[in-house]
Amino acid sequence: MKEIVLITGGRGSLAGKLNVLLSKNYEVRFLTTKKEPDFKNHFYWNINESYVSKNALTGIKHIIHLSGFNISNRWTKKNKILMYQSRVDASKLLLKKCEELQIKPKTFITASAIGYYNNKKNIQTETSIPGKDWISNLCIDWEQAAENFLKLGSRVIKLRFPLILDKDSGILKRILLGFKLNTGLIFGNGTQSFPWIDI
Repeated sequence: MKEIVLITGGRGSLAGKLNVLLSKNYEVRFLTTKKEPDFKNHFYWNINESYVSKNALTGIKHIIHLSGFNISNRWTKKNKILMYQSRVDASKLLLKKCEELQIKPKTFITASAIGYYNNKKNIQTETSIPGKDWISNLCIDWEQAAENFLKLGSRVIKLRFPLILDKDSGILKRILLGFKLNTGLIFGNGTQSFPWIDI
């Protein structure tokens, strides 16, 4: 019998690639904010209502938490709240529901970001100090929320991603459109660092 993996943020390009990779050896489920999911392995959740479908969590062995209101949106007060809730509050909700249902995942993997770091110009390691700006504080809270899964005996993995470049989604899709229309733009003076990974 295949172990069950639950993935949040199922509409993202990373989750899509993971589905292809994992579905050979695992049963993959997704959480969605659609009340009427399109697929039988998609289950409804609502962070504001503190709701996660019980059927989504039953029997799970691994959680991969990738959900998050897109960080490339304008950092308005409203959007910052959405960015925080969809990452930190979502982690807390998953833990709460696992505790209520007495589910103890073997693994909890969470996306974090290189926004964690204080000095983004030099090489950083896992032990480098965090920054003090808004994005750093978001990452700190995000990772601390993930660490709470240690109480359930889960192995906790925190991945600090830079921008993920995928020609079909995210920032690269937006940038490439501009170049196709002969209106490509260069960020800053063109010499600053630009950390990234390929999808």
